[in-house]
Amino acid sequence: MKNITLNTAINRAAENLVSIQNSDGSWTGEYGGPMFLLPMYVAACKIAGHEVPEKRRNGIATFLGNI
Repeated sequence: MKNITLNTAINRAAENLVSIQNSDGSWTGEYGGPMFLLPMYVAACKIAGHEVPEKRRNGIATFLGNI
């Protein structure tokens, strides 16, 4: 992999974002549902000092093991 400067990397990233931007200024993307909400739930529990109940932890593990 060749070395690139920070400015080059930023410019490439910006060009990529512009190339996939919709005409209304938005970007199309999938709403990840559980894969979006689940990490936030776990993080919120951790930050609040609450333990995720064992039954729920098991359900989360089962869910993640099946995707």
